[in-house]
Amino acid sequence: MSSSAPSEALLGEDPDATDEGEAAAPSLNFFIFTLGRSEYAIVAAHIQRVCAIEAITPIPTAPSHFMGIINQHGQFITVVDLPQYLHIPAGIGQSAESERRLIIASGNDLRFGFIVDRVIGIQAVDENDVQSADDVPEAGERGVSGRFELLDGMVTMLDTNVLCTALT
Repeated sequence: MSSSAPSEALLGEDPDATDEGEAAAPSLNFFIFTLGRSEYAIVAAHIQRVCAIEAITPIPTAPSHFMGIINQHGQFITVVDLPQYLHIPAGIGQSAESERRLIIASGNDLRFGFIVDRVIGIQAVDENDVQSADDVPEAGERGVSGRFELLDGMVTMLDTNVLCTALT
């Protein structure tokens, strides 16, 4: 050890504690993206890959919200039309084609893909700032699990486990 001033940890102070002596609320990392004019979030740990949109092979007898399948490294992944499934009007607020991305997500041990208009990024959100499903009128509908507020407005949280069960 050096002879410099002792660290806070050595003095018995918790550097992560707030001024009131309470530990800060844990934060959750969300992957945030846009569909139409709205922002959505999925728990970041459920995002497997973000990539350029590739050729999607349609499946003729599939429900209308299925865009088709892609082959990713020898695995077939279902690609769904998330805006259609969530009843987001087509073409409203869509970004330039260069900003659109294919997202591969997982839930219930399954993987699925969907196209977003724009990727915003990963955001840590304080657990206390998340409105639970009980406080969100549209929760439970089509995988909506809650919401939280960012500077640009409200972000709707989607549950990939619910989406995987409903969409695949």
